[in-house]
Parts: sequence; structure tokens; C-alpha cells
Amino acid sequence: MNPLTLIISEKPSVAKAIAECLGNPVQKEDYLQSGSYLITWALGHLMELYDAEDYNRRYKRWALDTLPIIPDRFRLKVRQDAGARKQYDVIRRLVQRPDVMHIINACDAGREGELIFRHLYHHMEATQPVLRLWLSSVVPDDIRHAMDHLEPEANYDFLASAAAARSESDWLVGINATRAYTVRCRTLLQLGRVQTPTLALIVHREKEIDSFVSQDFWEILADLSSEDQSYSGIWTGPDGSRISDRSEAQRILAKVRGQSGSIVGFESKETKELPPMLYNLTDLQKDANRRYGYTAQKTLQIAQSLYEQKRLITYPRTDSHHLSQAAFRQSGSILHALSKGPLSESVSRIPQPHANYGRRVTDNSKVTDHHAIIPTTYPCRARLSPDEMNIYRLVVLRFLSVFSHPARFQDVRADTQVAQEMFVSRGRTLLDAGWKSLYSEDENPMAAKNKPETLPNLTLGADAFLRKATLKKGKTKAPPRYTEGSLLGAMETAGKELTDEELQEVMKEKGIGTVASRPQIIEKLKSAGYIVLKKRLLHPTDKGIHLIDILPTRQLTSPELTGEWEYRLRKIERGQDTKKDFMADILTFTHSLIQDAKALSVTADDHALHVIGTCPQCGDNVVEIRSSYRCSHCPLVIWKKIAGKTLSRAQVQRLLLGQRVGPLKGFRSKTGKKFQAALIIKDNQVSFEFNSPGFKDKKDKDPD
Repeated sequence: MNPLTLIISEKPSVAKAIAECLGNPVQKEDYLQSGSYLITWALGHLMELYDAEDYNRRYKRWALDTLPIIPDRFRLKVRQDAGARKQYDVIRRLVQRPDVMHIINACDAGREGELIFRHLYHHMEATQPVLRLWLSSVVPDDIRHAMDHLEPEANYDFLASAAAARSESDWLVGINATRAYTVRCRTLLQLGRVQTPTLALIVHREKEIDSFVSQDFWEILADLSSEDQSYSGIWTGPDGSRISDRSEAQRILAKVRGQSGSIVGFESKETKELPPMLYNLTDLQKDANRRYGYTAQKTLQIAQSLYEQKRLITYPRTDSHHLSQAAFRQSGSILHALSKGPLSESVSRIPQPHANYGRRVTDNSKVTDHHAIIPTTYPCRARLSPDEMNIYRLVVLRFLSVFSHPARFQDVRADTQVAQEMFVSRGRTLLDAGWKSLYSEDENPMAAKNKPETLPNLTLGADAFLRKATLKKGKTKAPPRYTEGSLLGAMETAGKELTDEELQEVMKEKGIGTVASRPQIIEKLKSAGYIVLKKRLLHPTDKGIHLIDILPTRQLTSPELTGEWEYRLRKIERGQDTKKDFMADILTFTHSLIQDAKALSVTADDHALHVIGTCPQCGDNVVEIRSSYRCSHCPLVIWKKIAGKTLSRAQVQRLLLGQRVGPLKGFRSKTGKKFQAALIIKDNQVSFEFNSPGFKDKKDKDPD
């Protein structure tokens, strides 16, 4: 019996890339084989934590007296869709083969990838020793290098602990908070450790906008001349250029009109603008949102395709802006590959890399799981969709920019005094476009919205004359609503308004969620009906505002607290904190949430809009829960999906009124056989009727 090694990747495309690299892959029924290697895949999370009712049937009824729900031990089950069950069985058969002596974990190199593998390994009670394959790209050279540097799986135990802590803490807070506030408020309220603080950011911004009162202000603009040279200036007082009192602005205007003065200050200096830092996922999503209007989830999906299928960029789910020294040494090969692709003209405008370009680019201490997103050494030969080309171009130009010279400018400031009033003039002249030459004017990621004019070379002390002065009226503006791009930035810094790249780098460890989870959080808020996207702007719905308003504790809506939790998860990854201590604090927090919910005072107005009907058994309200409609008092439950068919809210409301619904087509028996039937509430539960009036042949269309 020849010993075999089983490789488990997270996705089929990565398994295929590994098999091709190993050489001569043979397609088996449900896996690939290359020599002594068997290669299969997990299709993402094949395992999931038990639902509450899986632990005890009494949890099927949502009630405050059953909370908090805290399992003695978290248990796993196979995801219930057919594809997941089938792939689980494939992996289990391979794991149980007597000739499989070793296993290689090739799931995505990060927290969730580690969790996917560990869940499978432990649930299958596997015993083979495990090695870790850590990939940052799926090009052959990188796969071969990673295969030559396999590590013991035990080296990633801290990462696995952080992954489990994240998963279990989200379960505890999500399940208990959702049930507590849903029951208390008698309407479905989906809460979560990460999604609720994110919603709070959007709601609080909306309230800032609603409460904002615009104020008028005036600015005095002047046309000036000195030594036969014309230039413009803006009046500037000790508190800035804006004047809140119109009569004061008119007084200054009358005072300076037609008056002479002199240039009392003149400064000219050369400045440099460094290239932007390499992309992490959040910055890529922000730029793609700003330029193309892509949602965070869409950008991630495109980037994943460029990484997995096209093999043109490195692993996208990274929070790093830096390269390791080892990754930087591949720059020459990357540039060579790019010179043979669709962006070759841009490559020709930069110098070949000869040296380390500084710690803004290469810094081993700033690279944890993965380095920044960069192109690979794989030439772009595949045909890319327009969306893929847009994202690929962003990544390539950002990579090329770090090898280009800084942009150089001549910045000039002149202070002109007229009738004891000061007018400030600023100008900027481009000396060398440097890295900016890679970008067209409309796509420059750091372009100024209001370009300063080019000032003439003025002489300090020279006479000046104010030829014309005008008042410009303006209004103060409310803070802008979040776009998906700006929301990602706020999540990255736990709601703190930071524009400096270096400060963002420091704060990212205390952000809300991770680069991998943030797009999913935004999508969850949309699907739950808490936010909507209108013309690229995120608006909270009445339901979203209502949720944040009724929560009595700021802890559940606090970006700072959520950021601290994320920071502790990162410390667990580094062995500086423990899962045990973290989960102990999460348990304390969960108990406090339940107490707050029980103490909550709820009026009829708080939930009247969300009750869908009256229970025919006891007369109490029936409310919508995640997967069912339930009576607030008695055990009546109407599942949203019955025998494989999803019921509409209108159909459920008819059932509550005592009406027969159907006959309906689309039901499936446990053996998979299709059937049709009518539904009716009988003996406090939904029952099938097969001989109801209007029952039709299979060929007839479903009347509903």
C-alpha cells in the first residue's frame, strides 16, 4: 500500500491550481490525484454551529425565560444544502482511506480558512498528522515555494483559537440578543456583535443630518494686481475666511474696494507628494466604490476571481499595505509579466526596481497573515470582463506607482494687505508628475477637487492694488451620508474620522470586523431591511432607526467596544490573549444584554408596525422571526418554508385569518417526490389538505 497525502483546499479553483502545479493531475469522480497526492476542496464553510433548538427542543419557542442560551460545549453539524452534504461525504471518505497517511490544510490562509479546516478535521475525528500550506497567490512558483515550506498545523493553533472565539462569540451575542429583543419588542430584530455597531454608524450619521441646521456665511473674493501681474485672493481673518455676519462682510467689502496695499508675505517652496500605499482590501474597495460605484461585496467577488481563477493578483483578503522582503524580491518578475500584458505601456514609464523603496513599501513587521494586494508573476493572457479589468487596472497601477518618483510641486503663498485687511493667495505649479503620470486626471486617487491656480512670481514688499472685490454667499453643509467606501473606512477605524494613511494603519487593529467580514456585514444589513442603497449612498430604513433607538445599552451599538473585541481576537492570534478569557467576558456581556432586554419598557407603538397578524388560538400577536412566524404567547409556529416551499407573508396572514391557502404546487416529500396540497391551521399547527376544493392535476398551474 503506497502512502498518500490528502490536500484539502477551500475552493475547487485552488485545488485545481495546486494539482496542476504538482503535475499530471487525474480527474477522479469527486477529487483530483497527482502522484501520491489526493486533492479535494471544502466549498467554504461545510460545517456550521448548532442552532439553539438543536441543543434542546424547548428553544424552538422564543421566550425570555429560556435566555441566555449558553451551550456547555459548542457543537457542529454539516450544512444542510445538498452540495455541502455531498462534498462533506467526499472528504470524509478520503480521510478514512487507510492509505491516507498525512493531510495538508490548504484552505485560505487566514482566520476563516483555518476555522473551515479545523471544523472538518475535528468533526470527522481524523487522526492523521497535518501540515499547513500557506498561500498568498496561486501561481505555480508560489505554490511550489509554499509546498517546499510546509509548516506543522500546530504553528497555527493561536489563529484557530481566535477563529473559534470569533465564531462562538458571534453566536452567543447574535442568538441571545436577537431573541431577547425580538420577544421583548414583539418584532423580528436581528442583532449581532459586529452588524449592530455598523448599523449604529449609519443611523447616527442620519440623525446628524436630520438635526443639522444650515448656516449662511460669506467670503470676500478679490482680484488683485502687483507689478502688472494679476492674481486672486480671499479675505482671511484670525478665524478663517468665512464671515457669519453679512453686515460685517459688507463693511469689509466697502472698506477695501478700490484701495491699494502691499505684499506683506511671500513664500515659495518645493513639496513632494509620495505615491499612495499599496492596496489592502478595504482601500481597494473604497477606490472601486468611488470610481465605479461597486459595492464592497462586488469588489471582493471580482478580486477573488482575479486571485483564484485568473491568478493575476495575490490573496485579496488582506489588511496589510506592505510587502515582506521576500515578496518585494519578486518585483522584477512581476514587472516583466506586466510588460507583456494589456498595461505594458504603463510599465515602460517606471524605472526597474534595484533597491528597497522604503518602509512604506517593505516592512516585515507590518505583514502578518498576508502582504498587500499586488499583481502576480502570471502574465495576463486570459480575457477579462470589463469589471475584472477595472479592478486589475487599479491593483496594477497602485503597484507601479510605488516604483515611480514622488510628484513634485512648487507651492506658493502670498499675503496681500489692503486697508489693514488681509487677502491670502495660494498657488501650485507641477514640476514633475512622477507617479501621477500613471493615472489619467479623472482617476487619480489623490487628486485635489479644487486645483489651486498658478501664482505669478510676486515680490515681497511690492505695491498691490485691489481691482475688484465681491461677496460670495455659502451655506454650511451637513455631514455626508456614507457610501459603501466611506463606511468601510469608518469600520476600519471604529468610526473615527481619519484621513491620514499612517493613522489608519495604526487604528486598523481596532476596527469593526475584518477586511474579509465587512462586505458581508453590509450585505446582511441590506438583506435585513435595515439599510438601503440610493445613488451610491447608504440610508437607514425606519426599521433600522427603530432598532438603534430602542436598544437601551450603548455597548451593543458601540464601535469602540466592537473594535476592542477585534483587537483582542488579534491578540489571541499572536498568543497575547486567550480564548478562555475572551469568552468569559463575552458571557458576562451576554448576561447583561438579557438583563437590559428584560428591563426594557416597550410601548404598543414600538412594535405595532411589525406584527403580521393575530393568533387564532389565543388572540395574541404573531410576529416574524428569522425562519418562522410565531405567536408571542402560545406555541403556534408557522415555518416560512414548509416541505421545501417558501410561503409568502400574505399567505401566512390568510392562514391566521382561518382561511385555507391553496392548493399549492412546489412541495417535496422527504424522498424528494413533488406534490401539491392546500394548507390550513388545525390543532395549533399548519396541516396539509389533499382533497380540498379546487385540487387540481399536476399539470395545472399553481393558483397562488
